[in-house]
Amino acid sequence: MTSTESTKINSSHNVDAASTDSKLVVPGWNAADPTDGRAKYDYKSRYPLCIRVQMFSEALYLLVILIISTYHLVWMFGDSLPFWQTQLTFTELNRDLQKMFAFFTAGAIGGTMFGLKYLHHVAGKGLWNEDRRIWRIFTPFLTALLAAMFGIIVDGGFIHLSTQVDGKPPYSSYVSIGFFTGYFADTALAKLQEIATFIFGAEKKAASLIDQ
Repeated sequence: MTSTESTKINSSHNVDAASTDSKLVVPGWNAADPTDGRAKYDYKSRYPLCIRVQMFSEALYLLVILIISTYHLVWMFGDSLPFWQTQLTFTELNRDLQKMFAFFTAGAIGGTMFGLKYLHHVAGKGLWNEDRRIWRIFTPFLTALLAAMFGIIVDGGFIHLSTQVDGKPPYSSYVSIGFFTGYFADTALAKLQEIATFIFGAEKKAASLIDQ
């Protein structure tokens, strides 16, 4: 093979590689382009059937939790609306249980909505994997408990947030805080980290105690 032929082959390989790279589009997490790197009329799923069944099962699981939590939310604001197959109304609960229920329910709704959003993002962008299933299953419960504990901390005065709104039921503010805590759980955890650092001392001191 002559040097001229070798040059032609290498240049053709470079052209093919460049054209291939130009066809590959890797969209960002919240990219404005909703194509997910697909060409027009490329509508078929890129996942095998067994994986699509798993994705649908996870989506259905999150949807069931969202429906149940929404029913709890309606019962909460329904005042005289009795709970399913009982005569219990939300107003019959004592004030502390109302707070806990409001924080917990709203946190579950926020975490579940974030989980559904995350699921459709990773599925559409080809980033879905089985190793994240534990996170997707437990997220609604973790965010619900996080919202409940965050509400207790707010009620205890460690974080100064107003929970009194004129003309509104007192638990409407609890629902608002709980939803924000559930949907933005990472931000809420960062705030709790600040409180823990303030109470227990600087991070360097804590690290030195752990090393000992």
